[in-house]
Amino acid sequence: MAIVQAANHQTPDAGQGGSLAVSSDSNTGHGSTTALSNFGVPQTKSCRWHTFAFSTPSKIRLQFNWSEDGNIGGGAPGTNLFRVQYSIDGGSNWTDALSHGPFIVGPASGSVDIVIPNAPISQIQVRDTLTASSDPSDTCSVTGAISGLQLEVTPASPSPVWIG
Repeated sequence: MAIVQAANHQTPDAGQGGSLAVSSDSNTGHGSTTALSNFGVPQTKSCRWHTFAFSTPSKIRLQFNWSEDGNIGGGAPGTNLFRVQYSIDGGSNWTDALSHGPFIVGPASGSVDIVIPNAPISQIQVRDTLTASSDPSDTCSVTGAISGLQLEVTPASPSPVWIG
């Protein structure tokens, strides 16, 4: 088994137009980042991790730790969302690994450990999004962090050799 981390990351994620950068971004996650919506002006912050490399894995697991906190104003309803997704085709299609919302109130944390379907490891990408959207008369926010982002890779077994 081997641990593979992204060789590159990008914040904001250009594939999620209109978003802002996260805080303290690295190849293994990002620091506590808040998206804040004031009086009806939504805000989104994002990051993308890519360029994982390993030769011919037989099994790939996506692993990371997360934490979140949210606040919905006391007046009119607002929404907030914390989402982490992965792609196995270079970013053409995305699957949710974690999706919390539309109402995150209070702190929570946890870990994700999921098996990624058979895919070329070089095509795997991971991204996250923090989005807050409030009514024009109120505010709301969502704060999230990612750490320990990695792929756990099991090397393909060599073909058995028969000696006769």
